[in-house]
Amino acid sequence: MHTRGVLIALLVTPVAAVLTFVSAASCVLALYGLTNVLQSRTLPGEVTARIIPRWSARAWWSTWRSKGRRKNCAAALLGAASRIAAAAFVWYLGTASVVAVGWEVGRLNGEKIPDPTVGGPPLIAFLGAVWGGAFLLHAVRYMTSGKAQKFWTSPELTFLADRVGAVNRFDFLRKVWLYTWLRWSAKAGMYLGLVITLSRLSGPSEPISAPRANPPRFAVEGGYGVLFLVGVALTFAVGGLLRQAIAIALPTAHAAVAVERFLAAENREGRSERTKRRAGIIDRLGKRRVLLARAARAMNASAARIDLAFGQHPVASILRACGGRLQAFLAGTRSLTGACPEEVNILLKDVVAVLAGPADPRLPAAVAQAVGAFDQDGVPVQHAAPKRHWISLAARTADAVDRYSRLAASLWLLCYFAVAITLLLLGSLSLTKLPLQK
Repeated sequence: MHTRGVLIALLVTPVAAVLTFVSAASCVLALYGLTNVLQSRTLPGEVTARIIPRWSARAWWSTWRSKGRRKNCAAALLGAASRIAAAAFVWYLGTASVVAVGWEVGRLNGEKIPDPTVGGPPLIAFLGAVWGGAFLLHAVRYMTSGKAQKFWTSPELTFLADRVGAVNRFDFLRKVWLYTWLRWSAKAGMYLGLVITLSRLSGPSEPISAPRANPPRFAVEGGYGVLFLVGVALTFAVGGLLRQAIAIALPTAHAAVAVERFLAAENREGRSERTKRRAGIIDRLGKRRVLLARAARAMNASAARIDLAFGQHPVASILRACGGRLQAFLAGTRSLTGACPEEVNILLKDVVAVLAGPADPRLPAAVAQAVGAFDQDGVPVQHAAPKRHWISLAARTADAVDRYSRLAASLWLLCYFAVAITLLLLGSLSLTKLPLQK
């Protein structure tokens, strides 16, 4: 094995995953900037108000029907159309860059790369442009309502409408949307990077002209297989680090999404669900226990991040006390019944409202009193810092390594089968040449 071949086999998958994540995250950040549709208007009495325009055909049609506001409607349609066109162009470039990553991986394996100036841009780039326009429409509609739509992964946060003002809710939902889709970009980059390298490096390569003649043929030289699997493990590690970095950068959105996942599972609690055995016992709470524990950990992590940014902040003390209250409930006998008390659900919604900026300024004090965050003098109650259970961490790490290694092996085998079937259909491979077991 050559040094260059070793480096390629070891690093091609992580690098492809990172480049794919950078392309997707750049598109998401561009859409995040385009979704800032807040408008400032001066009302009578020299009062400046911030207005959120409605992005829907019904709202535009009703505005157009009023003759005195047709000029405003035309301006609104022009502004919306320009934003949609910009989003389509951004996603066109992002999709084309992901395709370029696949071409570069194939070039490292000795494949001939098509010339974009001859055949034109790939069709998938135009599909990415269509996706970008639709994605922007979904994002604006979600940020103005907080309602999750079908075929989208945005969390359901409609309960904020009764607790948070329209402008603060819009700003907070933008953060939640950004957090959700940046994590999606990290996951998509990880799996797309793996699929790109599997599809490119498993195919038969053709030598190209110097100075890259006789490149390492990964489909032929089996010594690179182990190094490639190590690179796959590094890819999943990089994906985990990216998700952790996103959670640190957006702590309030991280806590809000963790709470929403528990509330969504709580709403599905009435459905018949098969209780699985975990650690040798049957738990009536089931998956909700795991989700509530994650919400408690997310609150503690967000509190630490807020304290780091502000030095000390009362909201961080409220989050830390709420996390302690949730952990006490999970460790107590009340959680054995399998029913989550209604006050826990209300507390979680109020905490998210505090993070978003409540319309009632008395809500943070009420939540702090409910969880006992401060004493009679207003001094934060000291809560024990969450301990790191290394045994649990080692067990989760072992489970993740086993799961991801089996996934990588399965994808590698499926890719080989796909290549073999394709070559058989094209007549480039004979069944007598396949190393079948007798």
